[in-house]
Amino acid sequence: LICGLGLFIAGRRKSGIASSAGGLLLAATFLPFHPMPDTEGGPVLKVIAYNVNTANDRHREVCEFLDMEDADLILLTEVDRDWLDDLNSLNVRYPHRIEVPRNDNFGMVLLSKCAFLNQRVRTSGPYHLPWIDADVDWDGRPLRLIGLHPLPPVSGQDSALRNGQLMEAAALLADRPGILLGDLNLTPYSPWFTEILSRGRLIDTGANAGISPTWSPY
Repeated sequence: LICGLGLFIAGRRKSGIASSAGGLLLAATFLPFHPMPDTEGGPVLKVIAYNVNTANDRHREVCEFLDMEDADLILLTEVDRDWLDDLNSLNVRYPHRIEVPRNDNFGMVLLSKCAFLNQRVRTSGPYHLPWIDADVDWDGRPLRLIGLHPLPPVSGQDSALRNGQLMEAAALLADRPGILLGDLNLTPYSPWFTEILSRGRLIDTGANAGISPTWSPY
């Protein structure tokens, strides 16, 4: 929009119109993002979803961060057996856990202060990717928690597998209180993200917290 104004001032009207139109189009993508409903006075559940990166060797720093944040529920993705061994330092604070380590980038673990009412580890697609489906006892009521790390959309087939897993998870949350979290391998601008919110009757909790990239820049 600033470039468009500058082009108008410089007498380049057509370029100014094109630039301004592009700026307005980009600005319009932020319209779906709105503040979360006010929860003042109600119980607060703090949740962390963190892709630790299997190859990341800074285990101690991650554990220190998690200890400092003191969330009620933590879902970590890209967890292998080495990661699980070093996460044992959090056992006292998080006595309840569901572990699904893998040697590739699709292992995960759910750490919880809340007791599990039931727990399931589902698998999807030809690669049998795991996802966690658990009910936790939160403030005396059941809360469904689904943790995912679907395939990245690097091909048409992988995109279809990702979308199918996301839609299945959203459908499971449509009729009861619950949370969908993890590394979903899509952006909030994706029409599939909008479909997840609609099909699962979900609220985007990141809508008022800013937007950040989902892939590492290095």
